[in-house]
Amino acid sequence: MQKLTKYFRMSITDQCTLSCYFCHNEGQCQSASAEKLTAEDFIWVCGHMKSIGFEKFKITGGEPTLRKDLPEIIRGIKKQGIDDVSIITNGTLLKKSLPKLMDAGLKRLNISLYSLNKDKFSRDNGGSSRQLESIKAGIDNVLENGFHDTKLNYVFHGSRDIDELERMLSYASDKNLILVILPLIPISIRVGDESTSLQELRAILSIWGIEKEIVCQDKEGISKRFITMKSGATVLLRDDELSAKLPYKDCITCSEKSECREGIFPLRMTSVGEFIPCLAGGVARVSARTVIKSRDSKSLLKLVKGVMER
Repeated sequence: MQKLTKYFRMSITDQCTLSCYFCHNEGQCQSASAEKLTAEDFIWVCGHMKSIGFEKFKITGGEPTLRKDLPEIIRGIKKQGIDDVSIITNGTLLKKSLPKLMDAGLKRLNISLYSLNKDKFSRDNGGSSRQLESIKAGIDNVLENGFHDTKLNYVFHGSRDIDELERMLSYASDKNLILVILPLIPISIRVGDESTSLQELRAILSIWGIEKEIVCQDKEGISKRFITMKSGATVLLRDDELSAKLPYKDCITCSEKSECREGIFPLRMTSVGEFIPCLAGGVARVSARTVIKSRDSKSLLKLVKGVMER
């Protein structure tokens, strides 16, 4: 069994400015009626997660920049002595929100950019031409303000996406960005999509020409490839199929583990205070809302330990 994760992903909203059909929304339901946790709630939880060994903290959504208190959340987490804090954003509101996020201490971010083609962006992501231009303007603003190692998250849909992938590689190269290529989660596949293995993705890249690659392991023990293309683009491609890693006891007998290709390892918390260890649903989610609202430290730590040890 894999070692326990030290990576915590925290969704602060289930709302978004786009509607990507393949989005798993961190495992939460957009129609959830429960009131969202407050900035103070999120900060309190992160302090306790740090106390039990979590090191990497990612703020997600929905779209986290929709929350006006996002800078307060970032600032509060940093004050807990947590250095590795980043966000993942679709970039539609990034140019407007970036100054306050920088002032709060944000140093790193991932930007989800799934298409440079306005028609595809509208069809697959529910976005307008104006929003696409806003994302690109936000990316330029990030680079102008000296952010390093900024990553673009891109989801590959199969052979129909070959031209799009080539455009994304060229764009990433021009902007000196790291392109993170992700295959579709199997449950997201619709007519016209194709399931693509990580090995098949690498084979596609090799056709265009790989200058060099470095295989390394992250803190979760996941093997990844940093690939430099002959065109100059830098690509980050996971090397391990996660369904084979079995990080929890329940994974051994889970009938859903084939669906675990996109990130079972981080422990996730939804915007209403549910812990989700597994996006495939093979390990049950657990609500921590009551203990968070009552600031019951002992019960929170016991709950997290129980989730992790399953």
